[in-house]
Amino acid sequence: MNSAQLAAASRARWSTLNQVAAIHPHDQTEADDQRRVMEWITSGAGLYRLAKPATPPMHLVSYFQVIDPDTGSLLLGEHHKAGLLLPTGGHVEPGETPWEAVARECAEELRLTARASSRFGTDPAFVSVTSTVGAATDRHVDVSLWHVIHARRAEVDYFDEEEFTRIRWLSPDEVLATAVGQLDPCMHRFTRKITATGSGPAAGLRPDGVAGGCLCGRLRFTVSGEPDYPHVCSCGHCQKRAGGPLQSWVSFPLDGLRWTGEDGAPTWYDTFPDTTTRGFCGTCGSHLAAHDYGDTLIGINLTALDDQHDPRLVPVNQSFRDDAVGWLPQIPDTQHSTSR
Repeated sequence: MNSAQLAAASRARWSTLNQVAAIHPHDQTEADDQRRVMEWITSGAGLYRLAKPATPPMHLVSYFQVIDPDTGSLLLGEHHKAGLLLPTGGHVEPGETPWEAVARECAEELRLTARASSRFGTDPAFVSVTSTVGAATDRHVDVSLWHVIHARRAEVDYFDEEEFTRIRWLSPDEVLATAVGQLDPCMHRFTRKITATGSGPAAGLRPDGVAGGCLCGRLRFTVSGEPDYPHVCSCGHCQKRAGGPLQSWVSFPLDGLRWTGEDGAPTWYDTFPDTTTRGFCGTCGSHLAAHDYGDTLIGINLTALDDQHDPRLVPVNQSFRDDAVGWLPQIPDTQHSTSR
């Protein structure tokens, strides 16, 4: 390799090490695998398969588990060679990052653009070290980094028939009810990890957060964390932006927000320069978010949420009551605002 290729390979190696180190193990087996993989990466051993099927005998694989964000179903394929139900994915090419491998394999195997899970992003959610089955001359050790991507069932209308006999959508419970011998040997553990409940790093995939989006659907998002101070606002800015007498807001932790739609993040407009900015869809004009620069919370328009029936989202106050129209009853003040 030339100097540029060597530099790229070095960056990919240390990027992979950092990603593996950032994984929060779900059980002792994953903790042991994580430690083994980090030692392997730092040893300077070759990470990438250079020749089929087993050169070097231990090499890097990127799985990507496709999840339907609407139902939580997992996509698995009946693999020709392995004879198992497996997530999609493949070997990481020399100099490639694990996520770059996901993006490439997703395009090849499903003809989809990889859309990262809002919870895990482009980082792996799980790590495993597995000895493959088959002829003795073909056996090797897969170091698998398991990623999570989102695609709705209707979006998946193609699969690589050279890799898979067919593809199947299974609920997490159906995956766990399938015999281990019919799956990747780590599939049950992976499924338990991503569907675990709680608020920690291993909190499950279905509670990816509260989902929402704009009218045309080109902007989608999830926000996780506890909702804070749901209220309506009657200030002049909110009335102008909403095209109505008030706008409804609830705050979430900024670091729990992920933009997941095809247009990425919204268009931003500073209603108060260098102080407050508001996000909207550049296509349909829907108002989605507001953020005070430097704040750790972000305001989300309540009506942009898919599910507005959570009792924690009931407005507790109406801000700027003096600016409100006189013909509309005001929201009871059950939690006083310091704004006005």
